[in-house]
Amino acid sequence: MNSLRQTAQQGDAAAQYSLGSLYECGEGVAPDLEKAAGWYRKAARQGHGWAQYTMGRLYESGQGVPQDLAKAASWYRKAAEQGVDWAEYALGDLYTKGEGVSQNLETAAMWYQRAAIQTLAEAQHALACLYEEGEGVAQDLLKAATWHRKAAEQGYVFAQHSLGDMYKKGGGVRQSFEKAGAWYRKAAEQGYSWAQLALGKLYEKGDGVKQNAVKAEGWYKKAADQGNCSAEYALGRLYEKGEPCSRDFAEAAAWYRKAAEQGHASAQDALARLYSDGQGVPQDFAEAIVWHHKAAEQGSAWAQYALGDVYESGKITHQNFSKAAVWYRKAAEQGSELAQDALGALYAKGRGVPQDFVEAAVWYRKAAEQGDEYAQYTLGRLYKKGRGVPQDFAEAATWYRKSAEQGNAHAQYVLGGLYKNGEGVPQDYQSAYIWLSLSVKNRCYMKGFGKLLNVVAQKLSALQLESAESTIAEYLELYRTVRSAAV
Repeated sequence: MNSLRQTAQQGDAAAQYSLGSLYECGEGVAPDLEKAAGWYRKAARQGHGWAQYTMGRLYESGQGVPQDLAKAASWYRKAAEQGVDWAEYALGDLYTKGEGVSQNLETAAMWYQRAAIQTLAEAQHALACLYEEGEGVAQDLLKAATWHRKAAEQGYVFAQHSLGDMYKKGGGVRQSFEKAGAWYRKAAEQGYSWAQLALGKLYEKGDGVKQNAVKAEGWYKKAADQGNCSAEYALGRLYEKGEPCSRDFAEAAAWYRKAAEQGHASAQDALARLYSDGQGVPQDFAEAIVWHHKAAEQGSAWAQYALGDVYESGKITHQNFSKAAVWYRKAAEQGSELAQDALGALYAKGRGVPQDFVEAAVWYRKAAEQGDEYAQYTLGRLYKKGRGVPQDFAEAATWYRKSAEQGNAHAQYVLGGLYKNGEGVPQDYQSAYIWLSLSVKNRCYMKGFGKLLNVVAQKLSALQLESAESTIAEYLELYRTVRSAAV
């Protein structure tokens, strides 16, 4: 130590850097960050690259010197210009965040690239992220995957997780849930909670691995024990569904609460539902409203829709159509088709908002264009009656058909009537028979239906009836398949 100090005092930059390291780490001397900074500075001023990098690090963190991001950037630059990889990476980070320098993602990418070429995993991952998002460089998923892989093969957990994500999505690489799982596992086994969560999801769904709820629970638990709120929420879902054991609403509520208290919107909404239903917790409508609000105020479109429904239905609080409209609008403006449909209904009925069929049609159309069968049916009704839109039977038939093909019984009934009367579509008794029959098989019982169907049937030949019944059977099988997949 004395020899090293003597050499440092004589102006040897390497010795000054080493002495600074000893003071920083407390090896052979009492830890003293100010003395460490003093020796690092002496070496840095002589052009010692690693000392310059270290001075940048101390100024960035405010250790041993007052925090000063501009000085941090200055020292990082001096070291980076000498090719110190960690300085190149650190300078890239400052440019990414706009700290100590003006934000410039192109410059950040340049410095990351210099460090990445020197095989620094952190820089390789950072550069990959820029290529993935197209920030500072032209978006290039192939290059993103290449750089993620280089870092991942060095054991860098963030890159392993990111590469797993790319395999899961099929971005820059051929989609492979099996390879996604392999990379997630590498990161998960190093304790990275987001990889543990991702691996748990694969086991829950059976994507790339044999479906195994017990293993899903195990990985979720590892991540949740680290405070990962998304994993806590996932555990809550498992216990609420009853996988891999019997349903345990109390356990579900406990995990939902952990996530909810960290601000996880879906968990807050789930906890609100349990309070509303009295499952796993004492029924408490006031508490349910509190959690619904927390989720909705975070901007969760689903929670905003759910809160709107709470106010519209009046099931767990005083019915308030005005508040329902406010929350439906927030969700609708984020693209929630359920909220768009619900807001359209409020305008059509004049509940909580002035009755306005034009505005109703606007919101029904937004939901209908996203495939909402109820909105499609209602938009068809507006066109048929000329409410809020010019009367147009052809347009009405178009929307009724979209809804009918999704199995909406009322749309099927009305569409059948349009074909019978030739309104908006060419008169076609066979099509009328098909849609009217489907509506009754879907339990739409309208007054005079039997007589109407007989009238239509009498217009058809035996061959036409046989063909129609075959088409009806095909539709019913399609509906069964779709509904089974949705369960």
